[in-house]
Amino acid sequence: MVEKELALIINGNLRKKIILSLAIPNIATNLAKKLDVSRSSVSRTLLFLEKHFLVECINNDASFNRLYKLTLKVQESF
Repeated sequence: MVEKELALIINGNLRKKIILSLAIPNIATNLAKKLDVSRSSVSRTLLFLEKHFLVECINNDASFNRLYKLTLKVQESF
């Protein structure tokens, strides 16, 4: 993993928690409950991580209950 991408994860407490919680694919609502934070915060963070190719949405066509997983690049690094 590139140092810049690793720094993106390490510098964000919620980003780090989400990455560690995505050992198995999950939806934003479940992650929010598990991490005890708002769903909007989790959704915003997931979009940020997706933009930087650290997570990916499995079911892009869904309008809700979008399932996210770690990209292969992140899985290999952790």
